Amino acid sequence: MLDALIPPVMRDENTAEVKMRERLRLGALLLLIALLVAGLALGSRQMGAKQRGLRDISPAERQALLHRELESLRTLCARRPRDSIWDAQFQARAAFVLEFPGCNPGCQSFARSNLPHAIR
Repeated sequence: MLDALIPPVMRDENTAEVKMRERLRLGALLLLIALLVAGLALGSRQMGAKQRGLRDISPAERQALLHRELESLRTLCARRPRDSIWDAQFQARAAFVLEFPGCNPGCQSFARSNLPHAIR
């Protein structure tokens, strides 16, 4: 009934405008989805790069690196007060130590004690 009151020219303009808005919304949505997928792909690739890097070095080098990281973590953590400004660095080191395939249960327990409770 209202269509009869609107001149045909205005109806065509409104329809074209509505279609344009729908196309813009669809384009924005598709762009957002593409960016999200690209971000997830890049993030998973970077996470895998660290694991590949640890796998690619020789077992002796990997064990030496694990030993150095653990000693560094033990030395630095023993000297710092809890809730210090360095907590983020200690947590990052502890997370790195946990990525080593040779990190035994004692190593894992020590490293996890330096992580926030939600990550353990």
